Amino acid sequence: MRRKQRVLKRWFSRFGESFTMEGSACHGVFALPPNALLRHFYTAGEIDLLGRPLWALYTLPTPYIPVGSVLVWREQSWNALKRLEFRLGNEAVYQVLILAPVPTP
Repeated sequence: MRRKQRVLKRWFSRFGESFTMEGSACHGVFALPPNALLRHFYTAGEIDLLGRPLWALYTLPTPYIPVGSVLVWREQSWNALKRLEFRLGNEAVYQVLILAPVPTP
């Protein structure tokens, strides 16, 4: 693991919140998604149709969180709608996911 990856790992562990995915505990930073990030994936009309609230999750690239995964954060289930991975050279540094609440029956 490179120095920048170690720094990010410590940062996520210190400032991030815990969430679980498939029974594994992870850490990440949850924030409102920037409009530019939403527009990267969706048209204005599609953004209006998305469930609310929407969250952006910034976390390490491992574990890999595929689109369609369900995460549990703050005792609520969240669906990963979109995923974007940021790389430095050939190595993944972090991933950002767009999360929406899982509809309740």
